[in-house]
Amino acid sequence: MPAVNLARRAALCTAAMSLSGLPPAALAQDKRPLEWVVGMAAGGGTDIVARTVADQMSKTLNQTIVVVNKPGAAHNIAADYVARSSNPANLLLTGDYAVLATNPWLYSKLSYNADRDLSSVGMLVRFPLILVVSPTLPVKNYQEFIAWAQAQPGGVSYASPGAGTPHHLCMELLRQRTGLKMTHVPYRGVTPAIQDIMGGMVPFMFV
Repeated sequence: MPAVNLARRAALCTAAMSLSGLPPAALAQDKRPLEWVVGMAAGGGTDIVARTVADQMSKTLNQTIVVVNKPGAAHNIAADYVARSSNPANLLLTGDYAVLATNPWLYSKLSYNADRDLSSVGMLVRFPLILVVSPTLPVKNYQEFIAWAQAQPGGVSYASPGAGTPHHLCMELLRQRTGLKMTHVPYRGVTPAIQDIMGGMVPFMFV
Protein backbone atom coordinates (compact mmCIF):
# COMPACT_ATOMS: atom_id res chain seq x y z
CA MET A 1 0.00 0.00 0.00
CA PRO A 2 1.54 3.39 -0.96
CA ALA A 3 2.51 5.69 1.89
CA VAL A 4 0.06 8.36 0.74
CA ASN A 5 -2.78 5.89 1.06
CA LEU A 6 -1.70 5.00 4.59
CA ALA A 7 -1.79 8.67 5.51
CA ARG A 8 -5.34 8.93 4.17
CA ARG A 9 -6.39 5.79 6.03
CA ALA A 10 -4.79 7.02 9.24
CA ALA A 11 -6.51 10.37 8.90
CA LEU A 12 -9.83 8.55 8.63
CA CYS A 13 -9.08 6.72 11.88
CA THR A 14 -9.90 9.74 13.98
CA ALA A 15 -10.45 9.70 17.70
CA ALA A 16 -13.47 11.83 18.50
CA MET A 17 -14.14 12.90 22.07
CA SER A 18 -17.25 14.56 23.34
CA LEU A 19 -18.37 15.64 26.77
CA SER A 20 -21.29 13.88 28.43
CA GLY A 21 -23.16 14.91 31.54
CA LEU A 22 -25.48 17.71 32.54
CA PRO A 23 -26.38 20.60 30.20
CA PRO A 24 -24.16 23.67 30.69
CA ALA A 25 -26.99 25.69 32.26
CA ALA A 26 -27.53 23.05 34.93
CA LEU A 27 -23.81 22.88 35.64
CA ALA A 28 -23.61 26.63 36.12
CA GLN A 29 -26.39 26.54 38.75
CA ASP A 30 -24.73 23.87 40.91
CA LYS A 31 -21.63 25.12 42.73
CA ARG A 32 -20.54 21.80 44.22
CA PRO A 33 -17.23 20.42 42.89
CA LEU A 34 -17.59 18.62 39.56
CA GLU A 35 -15.87 15.32 38.88
CA TRP A 36 -14.63 14.98 35.29
CA VAL A 37 -14.00 11.30 34.54
CA VAL A 38 -11.45 10.31 31.89
CA GLY A 39 -11.17 6.71 30.68
CA MET A 40 -7.45 6.97 29.89
CA ALA A 41 -4.31 7.17 32.01
CA ALA A 42 -2.96 10.55 33.06
CA GLY A 43 -0.62 12.27 30.62
CA GLY A 44 -2.19 11.09 27.35
CA GLY A 45 -3.98 13.23 24.78
CA THR A 46 -7.44 12.52 26.19
CA ASP A 47 -6.30 13.47 29.68
CA ILE A 48 -4.54 16.64 28.49
CA VAL A 49 -7.65 17.82 26.63
CA ALA A 50 -9.82 17.24 29.69
CA ARG A 51 -7.46 19.06 32.06
CA THR A 52 -6.98 22.00 29.67
CA VAL A 53 -10.72 22.49 29.12
CA ALA A 54 -11.55 21.84 32.79
CA ASP A 55 -9.11 24.54 33.89
CA GLN A 56 -10.83 27.19 31.78
CA MET A 57 -14.30 25.79 32.39
CA SER A 58 -13.84 26.00 36.17
CA LYS A 59 -13.10 29.72 35.86
CA THR A 60 -16.17 30.27 33.68
CA LEU A 61 -18.46 28.35 36.05
CA ASN A 62 -16.68 29.60 39.17
CA GLN A 63 -16.53 26.13 40.68
CA THR A 64 -13.95 23.42 41.22
CA ILE A 65 -13.54 20.66 38.61
CA VAL A 66 -11.53 17.58 39.58
CA VAL A 67 -10.27 15.35 36.76
CA VAL A 68 -10.31 11.66 37.72
CA ASN A 69 -8.64 8.97 35.59
CA LYS A 70 -10.31 5.55 35.36
CA PRO A 71 -8.47 3.79 32.52
CA GLY A 72 -9.18 0.38 31.08
CA ALA A 73 -11.56 -1.65 28.91
CA ALA A 74 -11.82 0.90 26.09
CA HIS A 75 -13.33 3.55 28.40
CA ASN A 76 -15.96 1.09 29.70
CA ILE A 77 -14.74 1.37 33.30
CA ALA A 78 -15.13 5.15 33.20
CA ALA A 79 -18.49 5.02 31.43
CA ASP A 80 -19.83 2.45 33.88
CA TYR A 81 -18.68 4.57 36.82
CA VAL A 82 -20.55 7.60 35.51
CA ALA A 83 -23.66 5.73 34.38
CA ARG A 84 -24.05 3.93 37.73
CA SER A 85 -23.13 6.83 40.00
CA SER A 86 -25.49 7.74 42.83
CA ASN A 87 -24.57 11.41 42.29
CA PRO A 88 -24.79 11.91 38.51
CA ALA A 89 -25.57 15.61 38.83
CA ASN A 90 -21.90 16.39 39.49
CA LEU A 91 -20.26 14.08 36.96
CA LEU A 92 -18.83 14.70 33.52
CA LEU A 93 -17.35 12.06 31.22
CA THR A 94 -15.00 12.38 28.29
CA GLY A 95 -16.81 10.11 25.84
CA ASP A 96 -14.38 8.66 23.33
CA TYR A 97 -16.00 7.24 20.20
CA ALA A 98 -15.39 3.82 21.75
CA VAL A 99 -18.03 4.64 24.35
CA LEU A 100 -20.33 6.46 21.95
CA ALA A 101 -20.15 4.20 18.90
CA THR A 102 -17.93 1.12 18.73
CA ASN A 103 -18.15 -0.61 22.12
CA PRO A 104 -21.71 -1.90 21.62
CA TRP A 105 -20.39 -3.75 18.56
CA LEU A 106 -17.20 -5.00 20.21
CA TYR A 107 -18.59 -6.21 23.55
CA SER A 108 -21.38 -8.76 23.86
CA LYS A 109 -22.60 -7.14 27.07
CA LEU A 110 -22.16 -3.64 28.50
CA SER A 111 -23.26 -2.40 31.91
CA TYR A 112 -24.38 0.92 30.43
CA ASN A 113 -26.22 2.27 27.41
CA ALA A 114 -24.64 5.42 26.03
CA ASP A 115 -27.89 6.64 24.46
CA ARG A 116 -29.92 6.05 27.60
CA ASP A 117 -27.45 6.72 30.43
CA LEU A 118 -25.40 9.61 29.05
CA SER A 119 -26.40 13.05 27.75
CA SER A 120 -24.17 14.81 25.24
CA VAL A 121 -22.91 18.28 26.13
CA GLY A 122 -20.73 18.91 23.09
CA MET A 123 -17.75 17.95 20.94
CA LEU A 124 -14.32 18.56 22.46
CA VAL A 125 -11.80 17.53 19.81
CA ARG A 126 -11.06 15.39 16.78
CA PHE A 127 -7.55 14.37 15.81
CA PRO A 128 -5.82 11.97 13.38
CA LEU A 129 -3.83 8.94 14.50
CA ILE A 130 -0.23 8.68 13.33
CA LEU A 131 1.95 5.58 13.02
CA VAL A 132 5.02 5.95 15.25
CA VAL A 133 7.92 3.53 15.82
CA SER A 134 10.51 2.97 18.50
CA PRO A 135 13.85 4.76 17.96
CA THR A 136 15.44 1.31 18.07
CA LEU A 137 13.77 0.28 14.79
CA PRO A 138 15.99 0.50 11.69
CA VAL A 139 13.35 2.31 9.62
CA LYS A 140 12.96 5.91 8.41
CA ASN A 141 9.77 5.78 6.33
CA TYR A 142 6.66 3.73 5.69
CA GLN A 143 8.19 1.56 2.97
CA GLU A 144 11.11 0.61 5.22
CA PHE A 145 8.68 -0.10 8.05
CA ILE A 146 6.65 -2.53 5.94
CA ALA A 147 9.82 -4.24 4.69
CA TRP A 148 11.07 -4.61 8.26
CA ALA A 149 7.74 -5.97 9.52
CA GLN A 150 7.47 -8.48 6.67
CA ALA A 151 10.99 -9.74 7.42
CA GLN A 152 10.18 -10.68 11.03
CA PRO A 153 9.70 -14.48 11.04
CA GLY A 154 7.40 -14.53 14.05
CA GLY A 155 5.43 -11.47 13.10
CA VAL A 156 5.46 -8.18 15.00
CA SER A 157 3.81 -6.80 18.13
CA TYR A 158 2.26 -3.38 18.55
CA ALA A 159 1.02 -1.29 21.44
CA SER A 160 -2.29 0.47 22.01
CA PRO A 161 -3.93 2.27 24.95
CA GLY A 162 -6.42 -0.59 25.20
CA ALA A 163 -8.52 -3.10 23.30
CA GLY A 164 -11.27 -1.47 21.27
CA THR A 165 -9.71 2.00 21.32
CA PRO A 166 -9.41 3.93 18.04
CA HIS A 167 -5.66 3.26 18.15
CA HIS A 168 -6.30 -0.49 18.26
CA LEU A 169 -8.94 -0.44 15.53
CA CYS A 170 -6.77 1.68 13.25
CA MET A 171 -3.95 -0.84 13.63
CA GLU A 172 -6.35 -3.64 12.75
CA LEU A 173 -7.19 -1.72 9.57
CA LEU A 174 -3.47 -1.55 8.77
CA ARG A 175 -3.15 -5.28 9.42
CA GLN A 176 -6.02 -6.04 7.05
CA ARG A 177 -4.64 -3.78 4.33
CA THR A 178 -1.06 -5.09 4.50
CA GLY A 179 -1.52 -8.73 5.55
CA LEU A 180 1.09 -8.31 8.29
CA LYS A 181 1.10 -10.80 11.16
CA MET A 182 0.60 -8.69 14.28
CA THR A 183 0.17 -9.29 18.00
CA HIS A 184 -1.72 -6.71 20.04
CA VAL A 185 -0.17 -5.51 23.32
CA PRO A 186 -2.85 -3.44 25.11
CA TYR A 187 -1.95 -0.90 27.81
CA ARG A 188 -4.04 1.08 30.26
CA GLY A 189 -3.59 4.37 28.43
CA VAL A 190 -1.38 6.12 25.91
CA THR A 191 1.31 7.29 28.34
CA PRO A 192 2.53 3.84 29.50
CA ALA A 193 2.37 2.59 25.90
CA ILE A 194 4.47 5.50 24.62
CA GLN A 195 7.00 4.94 27.41
CA ASP A 196 7.53 1.36 26.27
CA ILE A 197 7.69 2.43 22.61
CA MET A 198 10.45 4.91 23.46
CA GLY A 199 12.24 2.28 25.54
CA GLY A 200 12.10 -0.31 22.76
CA MET A 201 9.88 -2.74 24.68
CA VAL A 202 7.24 -2.63 21.91
CA PRO A 203 8.18 -1.54 18.36
CA PHE A 204 5.27 0.63 17.16
CA MET A 205 1.72 1.93 17.60
CA PHE A 206 -0.79 4.48 16.35
CA VAL A 207 -0.90 7.58 18.55
